[in-house]
Amino acid sequence: MYFSNEDFINELDSFFAKEDMPGAEKCLLRWKGIAERGGNTGAVITVLNESVGFYRNTGDKEKALSAVNEINEYIRIYKGLNERKYAVILINCATTLSSFGENEKALLYYNKAEKILNNSKDSDFQVIASFCNNKALCLQKLKKYDEAKKLFEKALSIDRDNDGLILEYAVTCVNIACLYEEMEYDFTEIEKMLDAAMSVLKNKRNFSLAKYAFTCRKCAPAYGHFGFFLDELFLNRQADRYYENNRLL
Repeated sequence: MYFSNEDFINELDSFFAKEDMPGAEKCLLRWKGIAERGGNTGAVITVLNESVGFYRNTGDKEKALSAVNEINEYIRIYKGLNERKYAVILINCATTLSSFGENEKALLYYNKAEKILNNSKDSDFQVIASFCNNKALCLQKLKKYDEAKKLFEKALSIDRDNDGLILEYAVTCVNIACLYEEMEYDFTEIEKMLDAAMSVLKNKRNFSLAKYAFTCRKCAPAYGHFGFFLDELFLNRQADRYYENNRLL
């Protein structure tokens, strides 16, 4: 079977749309096999990059770190990556390493990605905002709060100025609220950020439903953490409605 990037992503997204994680993992393994048998190193890297994020989100440390190591091995022998994709992969690997406590190692990946982004002739605002947000989370774990705050604020500014990043804006607001808690800010400042995020998540816009459901699920625990249980319930119900409808299809 010939590897088709479009078919791979569409099939993978069909499992994510139902929150079918076992099905998504089987999909990743199947398409990786297809890419390997076809000798398509670029396609293998594409599948592994999705695998890195998948195993991070499912909390499987062993498989996530194994995918990080494997993708690095393939990148060493492959010369066909463009700068944007390489930066995205580095950010993805760094975020996964940080998620499992390897924050110092993650910073090495973030710094390498930053060099690529700084030298790039194109301004890819989505990638830059993602970089700022995720590196800030890593710095926060290392208790480098002032550096983290600056990067979160940069991400927030980029998200605010680009209408296509409005859901990313909501996530950044929630991240800043959590940072403010660690920095011992007044609770009113935390509440302002949570309110800003919720104003986006309760607004009726032409969101991608899949992205909206994912964002609601991602933000919900923070509202519960801060005692806004009705908001947490609302976000989880919004996500449940999307995923349950897809399971019936």
